[in-house]
Amino acid sequence: MSNGGFGKAFAQMYEGSMAGSGSHVFAVWGYIIAHTDPNTHTVRLNPKVLSAAIGDPCDRIQEAIDVLCQPDPNSTTPDHDGRRLLHQSGFEYFVVTHEKYRGIKTGFDRTAYQREYMRKYREQEKKGECKTNKGLRKPNPVSVSDSDSAEGESEGEAFERCWVAFGRYGVKKQARKYWKALKPEDRIQIDQVIPVYLECVAAGRTKSQFEGWINPDKRKWDVDWHQALADLTKGAKRPGRNPVTKAEFDRAADATTKNIRHALADKDLTKAGRREALSRLGTKVNDHYRKMEWQGKTVWQAAMERVKSRNASTERAT
Repeated sequence: MSNGGFGKAFAQMYEGSMAGSGSHVFAVWGYIIAHTDPNTHTVRLNPKVLSAAIGDPCDRIQEAIDVLCQPDPNSTTPDHDGRRLLHQSGFEYFVVTHEKYRGIKTGFDRTAYQREYMRKYREQEKKGECKTNKGLRKPNPVSVSDSDSAEGESEGEAFERCWVAFGRYGVKKQARKYWKALKPEDRIQIDQVIPVYLECVAAGRTKSQFEGWINPDKRKWDVDWHQALADLTKGAKRPGRNPVTKAEFDRAADATTKNIRHALADKDLTKAGRREALSRLGTKVNDHYRKMEWQGKTVWQAAMERVKSRNASTERAT
């Protein structure tokens, strides 16, 4: 089922862990954003249909879907190991982050709401209705409570949405207390900067607990997080792409090392079977992380070195 052809595509999508995945992956992801059902958060992905719509062959469309179904250790949404899609049955897929990002209010959303609110306010003001309880309250351009109530979202619901977007990390009771003490404009700013702050965390910055981050006295959210992200990502570079930090590279290598060790530990496989399994895994890893390097090494090369080093240490110990 389609959502009517509407979805939200955020700028950080092109700068996060999907960077370098390939144009076909971004094309399929854009199709998913526009077609996901807003109630069930599911989408129907028939490679033949997408092939005709996007203009790529079916095997390339299927490859993009497979990439979006794979674990992503660098994703800012750790649910389901960072997978973006979960296959349900047939052509039906569950979109893991759809509810989270569709619920985020952009600056455009707030501007559109305020414009409509002011239009209704002026109409009632002309009729003399604003002086009665039946009329709208006097508008406040930065009022979260006014905006939330008109869109069916209370102060508590706004807190819950930001708490979930932050990853439910921290002491919720204390965070709620600080949230109530914040000014309306501070809540708006927090709502807007959470995504880019999480990108900073994915790039290696230590994540604060939510209550500490929104503490009105410390104001940790009130930082130029876009500049912070730029500073964090100065280092090794993906050829022709955005830079990658050592922390990001190490997380990818660690995840790959675990997958290699799991394949080698499969007792049901013959020696030839293990080589074939490693070959398939290497192809997938090199395709997924093909633009990610550190000091001239790919993720796969770094992971294999770690496995060999661990095996050598084990042999010396025995």
